[in-house]
Amino acid sequence: MLSIIRSAWTPFILCVVLAFSYTLTQDRIEYEGGHPYDSAVYFQMANQAAAGEGLATFKPFVYRLAVPYLVGKLYPEDVLHGFDVVGVAFGILLVLFLFLFLRAYGLSRAMALWMVALYIANPYSPFRYVLFNPANVEPAAFAFILASYWVFKKNPTLTTGSTAALIGLGCLGALVREVILVVPLTFMGAHVLRIILRKDARLFSQQTLCLVSILLCTVGALVATRFMVAEATGPYETFSQMRAAFDRNWQFPEIIVLCIFTAIGPLVFVIAASLGNRSLWKFLGANIELPIFLFGMALLSMIAGNHTDRFVFWLLPGLLPLLGHAVSQDWARLPSKKAKAWFYTPILVAQLLAYRAFVSFPPTDHETLSLPGEASLPLFLNYGEGVNLGQVTVAFMTRANRIPLLIEFAVLAAYLLVVLFYFRRGDPAAATPDPIA
Repeated sequence: MLSIIRSAWTPFILCVVLAFSYTLTQDRIEYEGGHPYDSAVYFQMANQAAAGEGLATFKPFVYRLAVPYLVGKLYPEDVLHGFDVVGVAFGILLVLFLFLFLRAYGLSRAMALWMVALYIANPYSPFRYVLFNPANVEPAAFAFILASYWVFKKNPTLTTGSTAALIGLGCLGALVREVILVVPLTFMGAHVLRIILRKDARLFSQQTLCLVSILLCTVGALVATRFMVAEATGPYETFSQMRAAFDRNWQFPEIIVLCIFTAIGPLVFVIAASLGNRSLWKFLGANIELPIFLFGMALLSMIAGNHTDRFVFWLLPGLLPLLGHAVSQDWARLPSKKAKAWFYTPILVAQLLAYRAFVSFPPTDHETLSLPGEASLPLFLNYGEGVNLGQVTVAFMTRANRIPLLIEFAVLAAYLLVVLFYFRRGDPAAATPDPIA
């Protein structure tokens, strides 16, 4: 049994099966013709590109021009189908670079593929959410983010070739979505910390020059998008929108907490159980860019907009290296197979339920985000007859729907604490963290 789990072929086949299954079974949202909310803007842009018109619509969406333009030119007769195809294509690239990204952090092929399978099963993965609400740009944005991150990680000294590649990826990513800026900022921040704390990097060096060049070129490409559209309309003001999103999440803090358990999953308890193990902190210290990336994505989840579930999901790639090592190296310090079974089994069951891994996004033919109603079966996420999009989206479900879910996760957390206490109490090695080498 263990040989099957440890074989890279098992999670690889699972990844393929999951990707095909979700792609073939997820129905498109019916509300507003399949392109509601923000998607209506990307749909409009694609049709403008198909007609040979300049892109003119609401900011900041109009500046995210690459994917709608590509879709409009490739699929002028059916742009929604074009978004399906282009979204899944970028999704394939995304999971490929996610695998390479995880391997760069030292995960085995098998463990990296298990983490990729977890990513694919997430409701906001390209193979699920894109088919439900196709007119969006996030699979392409994160394909560029992970490609850039992988190049940075594999070439920390930044040769001329890797710098040129990162400038190219940054400029292309800037045409997709402004979140690409997180990557050069992450590695610039890591470089500054190494200069200040470790003294193993120099301020006046070729690496600093390369990092500044990558950052400036990416920013320049973002500025250039402002001159590549015919008209940017609407009253959108970046900082006022960020403040509004932050105030909402501050007023309702349970949204962020519950999104962590639904958009990332109960497997975060594995990382939480590993916090007392110095191996985790040693790993973060050796890969200082990772906590910076996670901090940046956590900040964005608070200020990026109202659909907090999707923005918390952006943290998942950065958490997967920690989760993979925590599982493979037993950072939670579970002293026996019996202990592991008692600990991991309920987590995995809750993870599948929180991801609604065996059911699709509910087909929705009317507005549900503003008036979601009450779900009948809260089970780590909402289920039941007549469940709708608003009821499975933490950011928009009612507080009365959030509370039972929070209680369920709190009960799971309490159970796991009892398991850890029970199995660790007679094991000195489990109670004592490894010394830092």
